[in-house]
Amino acid sequence: MSRIKGLLDLNLLRLLVTLQATGSVDAAARRLEISSHSARGGLAELRAYFGDRLFVGPTFETTQVGRQVCAVAHQSLEVLDAGMKAVVALPATPASFALRTRRQALLATGSISGGQAN
Repeated sequence: MSRIKGLLDLNLLRLLVTLQATGSVDAAARRLEISSHSARGGLAELRAYFGDRLFVGPTFETTQVGRQVCAVAHQSLEVLDAGMKAVVALPATPASFALRTRRQALLATGSISGGQAN
């Protein structure tokens, strides 16, 4: 999980939302089916990106900035997930299959940004 040119990896946004929901790095790692080591690394990237202003205390209580960022991340992920489900549900024509395959690959790598997945 890495930050490229100021953009956050989608997996980091998922981690952020899951950390807020679970209140624990280990619980978030289990829910996301990643290692605790990966989750801690992702948390370090999030803290570096946002200047360590997201959570306080051992139970990951969200700060005001953290709540705002989590709300935007949660809403964005819901829209993205719904859009991806719609793409997957497209009939399997050659053109839609190529689009679906490309979008799935971009989603899997976290490369989709700004809704542009041509």
